[in-house]
Amino acid sequence: MMDTLEQPPAASPDPVVSPAKDNGPIPMSFPAILRNPGLSDRFAHLRIQARVAAPPALSVSVKRNRREDKEGKRWVRRKENAKFVGNAHIVAPSKTDLSIPAPNSRPTFPEPLPHFLSRNSPIPSAIPAAREPSSANAGRFSLSLKGMRRQLRSSGPRTELLVKEVEGEILDWLAAGGVMLAPDASATFDSPGTPIGSTDAILEVSRTPLQLFWNIEDNAFTHYVVHCCARYHD
Repeated sequence: MMDTLEQPPAASPDPVVSPAKDNGPIPMSFPAILRNPGLSDRFAHLRIQARVAAPPALSVSVKRNRREDKEGKRWVRRKENAKFVGNAHIVAPSKTDLSIPAPNSRPTFPEPLPHFLSRNSPIPSAIPAAREPSSANAGRFSLSLKGMRRQLRSSGPRTELLVKEVEGEILDWLAAGGVMLAPDASATFDSPGTPIGSTDAILEVSRTPLQLFWNIEDNAFTHYVVHCCARYHD
C-alpha cells in the first residue's frame, strides 16, 4: 500500500497595491517658526506635547507686620551691629580712631651728627644777584620792541610820517649833546611852544642837553607813538 503525499499549493505572492493618485490640493500648514518666534525647532508644530499647567507663582513680597522685620537701612545696620554684642574682641571706635592724624615728616638731617662733619662751620653769605638795567627796563613794558615796530609799520602812511618826524627830532637832540653849566637852575618853558613836524599835535616846550619837554594834545595814539620812539632810542 503506497501513501501519496500531497504537496500544499505554493503561496501566491501578495498583490502590489499602488497608491491612489490624489489630484486635489496639497495640504499645507503654517510654519511653526512663523507662528511662534521663540521656537527653535521647525517641526515643533508636528509634535504633540502635553501642556502641563504651571502652578501659580507665589508672591515674592512677604507681608511684614512686625517692626523688626522691616528691612530699612537703619534696621539692617542695627541688626548687623547687634551680632557683635557678645564678642569681647570687637569694640566701638574711639575718637582717636576717627580723627585723621597729621603726616609725620621724618627729618633728613642726620642725628646724631657724624664725626667727620664740623660742628662750627660758618654758613657762607649769600651772593646777591647782579642787576641788569636792560633786563629790568624790559620788564616794564608788555610789548617787545620787535612787536612795537611791527604794529607801527602796519598802522598806515600817516603814522609812518609821524614816526619819521618824531624820530628825526629825537636823533637831532641826542646828536647835539652839550654841557649843563647850571643844572640846578630852574628851566624856562616856552608857551605855547614850537610845533614838531607838519602837524600841530606835538609842541616843544623846552630843550636842554639833559631834558626834552614836549606838549602833546589829548590824543592817545600820538602819546603811544612818542613813547614808542623814546623807548626805542633810550
